[in-house]
Amino acid sequence: MKIRTGFYVWALMLVALFVLQHTRLRAFPHILLLFWLLLPLASLANVLLARKNALVSMKSTHAYEREQPFPIRLQVKNRGAFTVLRLWLHTPGKGEPLLVSPKEETAFTLYTEATHIGAYPLPDRNVYIDEPFGLFRLPVNIQPDRVWILPGEIDTTTTAKEGQSGQSPRTTPFQNGQGETAFVEPLPYGKPMRHIHWKMSARMQEWMTKHMDEEADPTRLFILLPPPGDTEENRNAKDDLYDTAYTRAKLALQRKQPVRLFAKEPLNRLYAMPEQSRSLRLALSMHAAEEPQPLQALRQIDEKTQSVLVFAHRIDNATENELLSLRGRVHKLEVLLFTDAGEDRLNRLRDAQITITKVGDPQ
Repeated sequence: MKIRTGFYVWALMLVALFVLQHTRLRAFPHILLLFWLLLPLASLANVLLARKNALVSMKSTHAYEREQPFPIRLQVKNRGAFTVLRLWLHTPGKGEPLLVSPKEETAFTLYTEATHIGAYPLPDRNVYIDEPFGLFRLPVNIQPDRVWILPGEIDTTTTAKEGQSGQSPRTTPFQNGQGETAFVEPLPYGKPMRHIHWKMSARMQEWMTKHMDEEADPTRLFILLPPPGDTEENRNAKDDLYDTAYTRAKLALQRKQPVRLFAKEPLNRLYAMPEQSRSLRLALSMHAAEEPQPLQALRQIDEKTQSVLVFAHRIDNATENELLSLRGRVHKLEVLLFTDAGEDRLNRLRDAQITITKVGDPQ
């Protein structure tokens, strides 16, 4: 409950009436003082009754881009037979209350925007019920609803920017003469040359490495390790992490590489078609709203997994040990690191044939 400016005016008037009731004009100040003492009770009873009769809900479409205004539909029903609802919406430029007559049902559209990826609870848009005496203001009980704020796609139009995001400039599928399938990609720095594809390297004029498998394009398993805590700095870092993850996932699907996001059910599913990038984008938004369990995710990867891509805000001792253990169970392990982890730690991971890419580093 908010105490409004009118309450303080009432308190000053009460002091004045208390002084007046000691003067010779005794009858009038006493009657006015009694009325003045009853005024807050009447005001509070009025606003409580109005809130009881108000049925307010907020509705919106399921998902939106962040940092872009999107509409919210406020539906109001006044179930009272005599009380007029005075609703105040904390919306820029809205200085007048929304009046709803007895037994009236109406709707009002307001616009808001969200700055971070994940769940956006609509009741966070405060709606208050006012009363005509101007003493109190109470928040309205709103039927809960929420929308999902989606990750965006970062710019990867140039090879340099793709390198900063850990992207290979190109990946080429091919079929060998023995009926096995594979894909080729530029040889990462420090990788052994035993899987060099010589014909493709000669054609592309750079070292290209091949990956033999039962599938033409191996499944990319995405694991996201967002930063802990709920500070503004960590929320911004989390947004960068999910933007990069969505960009990488969409690019993999365009290259016909199936993607699986490691998450709780029902988000833990396989995405195999380019048009499924929309549903994967929503799944990433829902993933951002969960409590992350990074170490548990790393421990549950089985040996059948071909390619694992880990998005890590930071790497501590426990995460380093899990990554080293995971490297022995998967064919390819790549880590996109969003903060510095120390050169000694990074060297240990690289020595274990783990590809480490610092996001934003010059290439």
